Amino acid sequence: MSTNTSRPHTRPETVDHNPSEQLGSWIVAVTESRGVGREVGIVGLEFEFGQVVLSQLADSQTYAKTIHWLRQRPPSNLLLVAPASPHALTILHTTLKHLFPTVPLTVLPRASFASEKGYNLLQEFCSPGPQSDATLAEVRQKYYALGAASAVIDWIHKRFIQTGKSHWEKHSLNVKWLSVEGCMLIDRNTALDLELINNAVSSKSKQSLFGLLNHTYTPMANRLLRSNLLAPPTEIEVIDGRLDAVQELIELEDSFFNLRKSLKLLTQIDLDKLIGGINSTELASNRSSCNSESESHSLTSLPSSSKKKKLETQDPSLAITKKLELLKSLRTILQSLNPIRSALSTCSSELLRLASNIFEDPFLDEISSVLELRVNEDSFLGVQKGSLAKQNVHAYAIKTGVENQLLNVARETYKENLSDAMAMCEALKEEHHLPKLQFIFETRAGFMLQIKKDDLRGTSNDTTDHPDGLPKVFTNIVKKGKTLHFTCLDLKKKNQLIINSYQEICLLSEEVLDGIFEEFKKRVSTFFRLSEAIALLDMLASFAHVASTREYVRPEFTDTLAISDGRHPIKELFDSEIDEFVPNDTYANESCSFQLVTGPNMSGKSIFLRQIALMVVMAQVGSFCPAKYASFPIFDALLTCLSKNDDIEAGLSTFSSEMKTLSGILSSMATNLDEAHLPLKESELHMRLAKK
Repeated sequence: MSTNTSRPHTRPETVDHNPSEQLGSWIVAVTESRGVGREVGIVGLEFEFGQVVLSQLADSQTYAKTIHWLRQRPPSNLLLVAPASPHALTILHTTLKHLFPTVPLTVLPRASFASEKGYNLLQEFCSPGPQSDATLAEVRQKYYALGAASAVIDWIHKRFIQTGKSHWEKHSLNVKWLSVEGCMLIDRNTALDLELINNAVSSKSKQSLFGLLNHTYTPMANRLLRSNLLAPPTEIEVIDGRLDAVQELIELEDSFFNLRKSLKLLTQIDLDKLIGGINSTELASNRSSCNSESESHSLTSLPSSSKKKKLETQDPSLAITKKLELLKSLRTILQSLNPIRSALSTCSSELLRLASNIFEDPFLDEISSVLELRVNEDSFLGVQKGSLAKQNVHAYAIKTGVENQLLNVARETYKENLSDAMAMCEALKEEHHLPKLQFIFETRAGFMLQIKKDDLRGTSNDTTDHPDGLPKVFTNIVKKGKTLHFTCLDLKKKNQLIINSYQEICLLSEEVLDGIFEEFKKRVSTFFRLSEAIALLDMLASFAHVASTREYVRPEFTDTLAISDGRHPIKELFDSEIDEFVPNDTYANESCSFQLVTGPNMSGKSIFLRQIALMVVMAQVGSFCPAKYASFPIFDALLTCLSKNDDIEAGLSTFSSEMKTLSGILSSMATNLDEAHLPLKESELHMRLAKK
């Protein structure tokens, strides 16, 4: 007679949060050293945002740090060094193929991972600035990271840029060096066990640590908070700097509320995506040079046949619409600077002062002045109703100036053609005795005529055999219900003149907008820093909001783990069934480093352990904690083994799954191992593992 030694589950079966089910947005190249060592170079490029992250790390046999890096930045493509034999895959190939089965895995020859070429490509595409110079100096001797950079940049350039699928400006990438040693290691199982990002039962639920702390307004801060929860910093200067800023925001209520009010204006604007959009925007001069002949053409002449063909198949206002939308978002960002500056003016903490200095960059005011001088404010208003109204917004988007004489001529021509077309429609009414005749405007066709069938009855004119009795001068008759739509030859000629003049205005206006974009690209590094500053301020303001609305305390960092009246942050906030939360005390130091928690099922053992781990994460990201007093050492790894079930995909029982996870913990641990917990009753096994 056998006895089941495993305890019952104390919570529902967790949903599968395997990130490999959905492709990410990072194109990642990974290379490693040959031989026994595990020196791994990883480079990820987020194409839409124009961001490049480089890392080089000494990993274990299980590639725990590499996997952690990839979990933080889910890849859409993985680039690896081709193995010596296609039938003898390396451990790295096998591991990544198993963990990311839906991600396309491309093998490239080792020559593609050339460190010198990688450094040259980074110099070519890296945005200029002190931060970029420091990054290039940092990676100069990182052989494997540079090799991975060579592979990923060269692969994207050949696949997207040279084929014309996308556009990429030089000196437009935001290149960052990420030191994995400066972050806490949290594996996927731990993130799921602790519900750091997603709730264990429903991925749509906000009952997670991310849902608790996420009161951010901007998409940049949302991403920053997510990445920090999965890899909290371990540098005491960084953590204390954040805590100082949060404490000051709590104490300075006016500054705090003004800052939150200013950030709220940026809710729908993703500055990272905006920077990527401007950097990847094709210039009108480049586009027209590809479609024109070698000889020069007058700017007021009719478009060439190649331009006509392109503009006939594509709305000519699409390019200018996209660029105006980008400038509208940029203008909103720039308009928020003064309120943010004012909110930060009374702050004295080092981190907030550093952020304030970024907002004081004079180039930001220069770009704002350029927008004000060159672009009409009406162009940034809401969407206009009617095709003609939208077209007029584009036609008059650029302010009239001395340097835009050709644009003034094109606008006068456009205005005259519009007036002539309207006058022609009125004349057709009188000439053919059609008082109910109406004219409408369509973007592609121009002015069209329409009249209801009932309004044609009783009219006397030179009709043809058309059953509805329209005059013979009208052509292209189309029935739409009880209404006839048609035109005439003279009106079609006038429409073509309107289209031609409008196309000229679009091209000339684009040149002015491109000039603004060129000014932007010269100092794109300023906007990269601005994006980082906004994200950090928004995240810290979110921490201050949570701490000020709850009874949270600022944590201290010592050699002792000590918590007085600690509370589970997620349960306390979201569990409505708890009338009064019972706090817990926790203490551990070097002389008392091992704690054995016992109790019956459903007594709260797992909740107690999770409570400690969650407070550690909160403290190291720079947030206050739910306790009367909290003191923590700096942890460089947080690994759990909680609520394991049978792993059907891997063919593992509950016990085998526990042992597999614990093996990974033991192989990844440094000199200290905290809070290893197994939901089994093998006491002897527990004690042996505890001694280890």
